Amino acid sequence: MTKYLLDTNDKRDVVMMYGITAEQDIAYRPIFEAARKQFAMRTTYVLSSGVANSQPYTCNGRINEQLIVQTIPDYKERTFYISGTHHMVTDVRTALHGIGVPRRHIKTDFFPGYA
Repeated sequence: MTKYLLDTNDKRDVVMMYGITAEQDIAYRPIFEAARKQFAMRTTYVLSSGVANSQPYTCNGRINEQLIVQTIPDYKERTFYISGTHHMVTDVRTALHGIGVPRRHIKTDFFPGYA
């Protein structure tokens, strides 16, 4: 979706939280950084392991209620697209429900076969 926005020069207000185990595992980082420059997409890489101080826009932990509220202050006005493992999608959806995001503002997709 980010590549499409770049290719079509669509300058939407996008905030992305990318949960990953370690920084070296970030897929498509050049695309996300190009989007940061082209249309100011705000990406936060959330590392569950490793150290998040070597690159900007990284933090340690997991995507949870507190991090969502801290990173996306206008979260109640946004639509969320969650994609990842079934477990991760379930956890983030639960966190969004916990902070009052309506079900109709949450779109999910998960990768079958991944832990």
